[in-house]
Amino acid sequence: MIVVDTNVLVYAVRPGKYTEAALSAKRKDPEWVAPAFWRLEMLNVLALSMRVEGLGPSLAAEAFSIAESLVSDLEFQPSHEETLALCQRSGISAYDAEFVLAAERLGAPLLTRDTGLLKAFPALTLSLPEFGAP
Repeated sequence: MIVVDTNVLVYAVRPGKYTEAALSAKRKDPEWVAPAFWRLEMLNVLALSMRVEGLGPSLAAEAFSIAESLVSDLEFQPSHEETLALCQRSGISAYDAEFVLAAERLGAPLLTRDTGLLKAFPALTLSLPEFGAP
């Protein structure tokens, strides 16, 4: 089991530099989980792609559906106190803190491309380019 950051899901469903790494990571460990709010982050990325890159709404919806098939939602919801405490200790966003807390609670690595998370939590995170290498 791997907790996947939303950026990994984006790479898995939108063609780009790390798409093959994301798909390879899925083959290596097919049990992907994420806090349920990944959906809002993904929708935000897709909406931005529609505005900036001209991604059509039907392709955006298809990408979202594919992402939903790749990951399971976590039932775990950290308390707001835990989230805020981790934000204060580490300087990361509340969004990132929820992924970190989920990985800690599950005893599972957090797969990400976020260099800040990789530096702040080296024992807990996996680098997408490294883990997803063929």
